[in-house]
Formats: sequence, C-alpha cells, structure tokens
Amino acid sequence: MKLFYRILILWILLLTSAYGQHAIQNTSSRALRFDITAKKAVMRADTLHLSYDLTMSGRVISPHEILYLCPVYHRPDGERCRLRPMIICGSSRMPYYKRQEALRGRRHYWEERNPEPQIYYGQRMQVFHYGTSQTVPPGGSLRIELFVEDCCDRVAVATEDIPVTSFQPVARPRRAEASQVSFVRPRREEVKMRSERLTVRIDYPVNQYQVLAGFAGNAGELERIHKALRPLLTQPDTYQIGSAVIRGYASPEGTFDGNMQLSQRRAEEFRNYLTALYPHMYRHSFPATGMGEDWDGLRHLIEEDGDMPQYDRVLSIMDRVGIHAGREKQLMDLGGGEPYRYMLRIYFPRLRRMEMELSYSVRSFESHEAVDVFDARPQDLSHEEIFEVAYRRNADRTDRTSFGLEYEVAVRYFPQDPVARINAASAALVRGDLDAAREHLLPVRTDPRAYNDLGVYYWLRDDYTRAEIYWRRALKVSGEERRAASNLRLLSDKGVSEQVRLMVSEVSDADLM
Repeated sequence: MKLFYRILILWILLLTSAYGQHAIQNTSSRALRFDITAKKAVMRADTLHLSYDLTMSGRVISPHEILYLCPVYHRPDGERCRLRPMIICGSSRMPYYKRQEALRGRRHYWEERNPEPQIYYGQRMQVFHYGTSQTVPPGGSLRIELFVEDCCDRVAVATEDIPVTSFQPVARPRRAEASQVSFVRPRREEVKMRSERLTVRIDYPVNQYQVLAGFAGNAGELERIHKALRPLLTQPDTYQIGSAVIRGYASPEGTFDGNMQLSQRRAEEFRNYLTALYPHMYRHSFPATGMGEDWDGLRHLIEEDGDMPQYDRVLSIMDRVGIHAGREKQLMDLGGGEPYRYMLRIYFPRLRRMEMELSYSVRSFESHEAVDVFDARPQDLSHEEIFEVAYRRNADRTDRTSFGLEYEVAVRYFPQDPVARINAASAALVRGDLDAAREHLLPVRTDPRAYNDLGVYYWLRDDYTRAEIYWRRALKVSGEERRAASNLRLLSDKGVSEQVRLMVSEVSDADLM
C-alpha cells in the first residue's frame, strides 16, 4: 500500500512539472493544461488586429467554472485598454452564466463587449479561435490575462505577452490596378453635426479648486485640452457650438457633502478658466455641474484591474453597503487598510476629473481646405470630403504599398456606411493587402456594389470560379457593367467551366465567402 502511494505522489509531481513548463507565465498554483498558438497581433494604421487559437485538453476548468482570456493593450501613455474577452464556460456553468448576465442590473465590465461564451466539455481536446480588432494608439504592448471564476471568486491564473508587429504588406506578384476596382462616391451630408467628449484630469492642492497651470502636471494636460478646443472656440465661421457642459467628479475620500461641493467648485472654476481664454464661449449656455463622489467610476477601475487586493470582498462591500451607511469606513478597515491604500494610490487620482461634452456643426470645406483638415481634424470632414481627399492624393500615386490609406480613415468615422467598406477594400486590393480587403468585404458581401471587388479579390487568390461568379453578377449592377466586362476578359485563358454561368444566381454569398 505504501508503494502505491509513493508511485501516485511521484506521478503527480511529474505531471505538475510537465505542465509547469508551459510557455504562459503561471501566476497561481493551478496546473495549466492548455496552449495559446497561432498568435498574431498586427497594428495596421491605428487599429490593432489580434487573433489566436486556444487548445484545451483534460481538466483545465471544472464543469462549474469559467475561463476568461482578457487581452489588455498597454497604451504608450500608461493607460490600459481592454479588448473583447474570450469566455470559455464549463458545461454545467453555461446556463447559470447566461442567467447571471441577463439578471445583472449594474453596469459591469464584461457586459458591453461580451462575446457569446463557448462550452468546454473537458473530455476531449478542443480548439477555440479568437479574433478581434480595435482602434488603439500605436507604440503600446499587449498582454493576455487569464482568470478562472467559480461561483464565488475570480482568480488570476496566468498571463502571456504577445508582441505587436506593424503591418507590412506582403510583396505579391500581382496587385489590382485602380481601374479594375470600384470606388463609390458617398452621399452628400447636408448638415454636419459633430460632438466632442474630453476627459480632463487636473491636479489640485488638497481641498483647492482653482486651476493652476503651473501645478504638478497641469501644463501638459491643459495644452492637450487647448489643442482639441482651440479650433472649435476660435473659428466661429467654421464651427457653431450647439451645446456644451462640464461635469466635475471627486474621489470618495472625505465627506460626501464636502466632495459634492468640491466637485461643483472645480467644475465652475474650470468653466471660468476656459471662458477667460475663449470669450466666444460667453455667447452660449455652458452649465458646470458637480457630480460628487464617482463610485461608479471606481467600480469600473476595480473591475478592470486584476491586481486589486481582496478584489471580491471590496466589490461585495460596495454592493451591500450604501454610501451613507458606512461603505467607505468598511473599505478603510478591510484587510488592515491595504485595499483602501491601494485604491487611494492607484484609482482615486483618476477619479478626480472633469468630463466635457460639446456638440457643434461644421461648415462644408472646399477641396483644397479639406486636405489640411484631414491632417488636423478628420472627424470634421464629411464622408464625401474624405473621399475627395483620398482621390486627390492617390490619383497619381505610384507607391502601391501606401495607396488609399485615407479610405481606412473613412471606415473609422463612418463604420456603418457600406460605401466606406467598399472603398477601403478597393484600395487594399490595389495595395495587394488581401487580408484587409477580405476584412472590409465580408460585412458588405451582399451589397451589389461590392460584387466587382469580390471578383477581383478571388481573382488575386487564383480562385477563378468565384471571381467569374461575382463579375457576372456585377454585369447587372448599374455603373459596373464596363468594369466587370473588362475584368471578365482576364479569365479568357483560365478555362473556367460553362457551368459557372448557371451558378451565378444559385450560389449564396455566404457560401462564396
């Protein structure tokens, strides 16, 4: 019997040692029985494209647990930007998870960006694919944080850093000519209404509310705000302010009434500071409102941070104890004051801020003006004006690797307009960037205006059957007849079957893509 237990202990030690040599950095005592492969994090312009495969086998999580894989992009300015998480539910946990999400009444970190969770059965190897894109500033780093959650606790178990590379178009033997693809003129925007939201974090001496430009790091923060506001508030012939509001927030330390009064005074003083610099603002109603202690903002910061001491007990106190029923006192007493000191050092400075919102209208720009506005404030251009800038800049461009990147800007500001996707796909095909072209074409693959580009995409992929199907469909689209007919002549020596003619109306777009 003793020999049996010795063999059993030795087998467990060997198994734990094997799992301990995983490429992922283990931050807990759990054995890691999974692998993240095919990792790809590419920065294209100002958009990060992340994909990977998660391979799981054996008992990685129990049937009652959830595994969260949370990509976190660390911006150059030190801020953390969370990307859409991957959620893997144990087979027994899935119905409870869905019911829990449906019943949540408070704003929760996962709610707005939650994907549909996937089920892990634990009896066989399973591979889960992840892919997402998000606009972030270049120059940062990426880390995947892994958490396991049971009925009561969420525990950080591992992290893995993923290198971020800049996109370099692959040199291809063939790229599309600009004359082969379709550029669609957007509709005119008769009245250009825009809004600007700015978060302002100004440092103050204790219990003070005056804006001191020379105090701490205020000079840089105020210059950032001036850079955003100066065009709007000094060019009345171009911008007409519709409304503006400032909301001041305070961190929870101190009395509730004192913080409410302090946030009100700081909001009013910041408004006075701006109106002294920009007298034009006096013409508009410009309310400044103190919002007091920002407990919602504090909760959001806590839920973003996997390093918060006694994470679950802190959130439990915030859920159970009212603001006026001793919430802050219980947080101060918890764990000898360690969690509260952590919040005081890490979170509270970020809560002391102003949120400023402006709505305004913008006049139309002439073509020569739009070029300069595109470089300074592209959000103030209409879709049609961005199109004109892109056309002017690329009409005689010989460098294919940077052709039509201006159309990507149109996708950023007009993501729901199919025309933006079609034009960005056309430019990508001219660059030879087939991955970007596919990304733009997938959402609009049922739009007849995209049929010609879909044919070009498959022609560059040497898939001549699908190319012909789409080009024959494009023959019936007004304005695309000549271009589609010209492209079809490229297939004259490819020996495409006559049956393709019969497939044109029978094959669905989903089957083709």
